[in-house]
Amino acid sequence: MLSPKQMIFSLKTTRFEEQHAFYTLLLGPPKGTSQQGSAIFQLPGCSLVLWETDVSEPREHSPLQLCFQVENLDKALTDLPEGVDASSVRIASHGREVFLRDADGNVLIVYEPDLP
Repeated sequence: MLSPKQMIFSLKTTRFEEQHAFYTLLLGPPKGTSQQGSAIFQLPGCSLVLWETDVSEPREHSPLQLCFQVENLDKALTDLPEGVDASSVRIASHGREVFLRDADGNVLIVYEPDLP
């Protein structure tokens, strides 16, 4: 069983400025933004992260993903129930992560963030 520290909804978009404006109106100003085209909106118990993506980027995953932040990815992987298959660990801009798929094929990301 996973013990996530935080739940994050990740939304990729090719229309970052429009989505940023929409979610700012809906939720208030983001907690943070980056030069790389991302914005974090903090909500009670979870976060929404907008990611700018290139229209030419292949769509291998849904634009909306559920992310579970964990303290220790290796421990989280050993705690996965039998029958849950995880991708191999990959290094991303925000830390180490693996992908899982639920019964409907939805992508779930379990990740350990890089801490400064």
